[in-house]
Amino acid sequence: MTTKQRDRVLFHSKEDGSAGYNLRNAELLLNELDLDAKMEINDLLELYNIKQYFDNNLFLSSWDEQTQQGYEDKIKLAEKKITKFFLNLTDENIREYVANLDFHYISAFWELFNFIQIYKRINASTFSTLLDKHPEHIHCILLEFNTVVHFDSEIWSFLIRHHESAELLLTKFEQESTRIDNYVFPKSLSLEDKEDIIIRYIKNEDANLNYIRLIEHSVDSSDLKLTPKTRLLAKKRSEELNNKILDEGEAVKIGVQVVFDKDQQEPIKVNVEEYLTTYSYSVNFLDAHTDSASQFLLFKNLFAFTDQNGLITLYSKMSETDVFERLMMKSKNEYPEGLRFRQKNQIALVQLVSMTHYLVKKNDSLEDLIESFVQASLVSEHQITGLRFQLPSKESSFLEKIRIAAPELEFLLKQFQVFTSEGKIDSELIEIDSAPLKFPNVKSLAQKKYAYAAGEKTKILQHHFFSDQSALHYTELFKNKYSNLYDLLENEEVKLADFANFQQDIINHLIKERHLGLSVNGNIEMKNDVMIYFIGELYRDEVISYWHFSSEAREVLDEMEKGKMIRFANTLLTEPEINYYNYYLNKKGYTNGYNIRNKYLHGSNSGSESKHQLEYFILLKLIILTLLKIKDDLIVYKKSIAIDS
Repeated sequence: MTTKQRDRVLFHSKEDGSAGYNLRNAELLLNELDLDAKMEINDLLELYNIKQYFDNNLFLSSWDEQTQQGYEDKIKLAEKKITKFFLNLTDENIREYVANLDFHYISAFWELFNFIQIYKRINASTFSTLLDKHPEHIHCILLEFNTVVHFDSEIWSFLIRHHESAELLLTKFEQESTRIDNYVFPKSLSLEDKEDIIIRYIKNEDANLNYIRLIEHSVDSSDLKLTPKTRLLAKKRSEELNNKILDEGEAVKIGVQVVFDKDQQEPIKVNVEEYLTTYSYSVNFLDAHTDSASQFLLFKNLFAFTDQNGLITLYSKMSETDVFERLMMKSKNEYPEGLRFRQKNQIALVQLVSMTHYLVKKNDSLEDLIESFVQASLVSEHQITGLRFQLPSKESSFLEKIRIAAPELEFLLKQFQVFTSEGKIDSELIEIDSAPLKFPNVKSLAQKKYAYAAGEKTKILQHHFFSDQSALHYTELFKNKYSNLYDLLENEEVKLADFANFQQDIINHLIKERHLGLSVNGNIEMKNDVMIYFIGELYRDEVISYWHFSSEAREVLDEMEKGKMIRFANTLLTEPEINYYNYYLNKKGYTNGYNIRNKYLHGSNSGSESKHQLEYFILLKLIILTLLKIKDDLIVYKKSIAIDS
């Protein structure tokens, strides 16, 4: 077995087929293995990769007990050979071996170097030489705690001058969770050292915009603290690099527009061109809605701010991001602003502005419409006596409007919070509680309002049935016609033989678990249809609104909760909706958020009138969404008590 002849076997423990694929390669290699022959370092590390499969009890189902035992015996003998090889590493020969390492085995080499404690046998000067000649190895070395501790000063010296050190620090402390966030840095690397490394990186002409944005959105911790001056430096560099990309034409500008058409009969028409999406609305349809309640509900029924289940449609969803966006570097402190999220909220703002102009032509205003809805629907129809809500006058500047609207939004939620707990609006109770509002504390009137995914079983089923990263949606017969297994089985007649061998292992497991079955014609069909549907809802929206489904469907949800596949909660806003509100209103939530509530409260807002206008319309959007959520909660509550009684 030589490096050039063999297919590499890299360790994966995922349930996506990669383990099965690599174990089949391992099977071929083990069948050809001659333990008496001389092996290169890369051959030995290849066997180490195979050993990890066995250590994690990953075997092919086609292996009988005797075959599996034979392979395990070979691996045990190979392990002794690997250990002997590493124990023979010295200052004299290690440089040559490291120079001959195949890229794919660098991590395995340093893992064994650490585990077998070879660092105790190698001089500091030799280690420093290895780092200087192979600086790319630092990515793997920093994963090995004892090696980093042993060569603390040598690694400190290397990091201080290494051009990628800032990226390593940011990967560990700021980047959204990755497989390499277990980096260990030498204790001698102080907070001041880290900031110096970061500052040099910001000033470097080859700095990567993605890492500059991580610096810009960083949050102080015991491991990394940056001064406001350093963050401002990063912010300016981020703007500089971003403008450079736009000036050089390396970005695609995507736009949306809203049109109100007097001649259009259909309520809505959508036209998608290359980089522009146009939403055209019928003026005749709008004119037919004359009362405040029906006009206001156009934000739900026409503009789709919320869906048929009362869920806000505008928050960021993982299911709406493509593979490229998921792979893009993101700060763990950022709200995920994917393309679809930005597009949805651009549309919502344009809809708001367009509706404002429409109402002005009718000698009305959006603010008056909102206040009228509060009185007509919430106070009169749903009997929330004493509910107070007042928006700023049309004559106010946008800055003044924000300073009135922001506390009014919080006051609205506080009133509903007291209403749910006391059964009425107690003004004295609201006045005596001066603590800032926390969105999770605003409860729903209904019990068991929302369902969320819980447990590993739900995650696995979401991956197998609905993820475009699952290996199960592709077959030779249908190619990439469908993006997930659920759609494939819903639309086609598929047999077990249509899947590759490694896919069949997973399909058979799903059959054994009774999530799939075989029809009399041998077609694969879904069992537990309602449960799998709900698994899909959780994948797409991350939450299910319990009372919007039939009693039979709710029984399935109850069973899922008993099986610890979901958990229930009874808040007014869902958890993703709370994150969405925090993104716009609070600095403590996300470093890339708007911080509207705190910014205007503390006078740290921009002096730009256009910025004030934008942020006022964002506030109006949140107010409208809040009223739609309250309206939905009142309807759901009536349904729940009617069923219970």
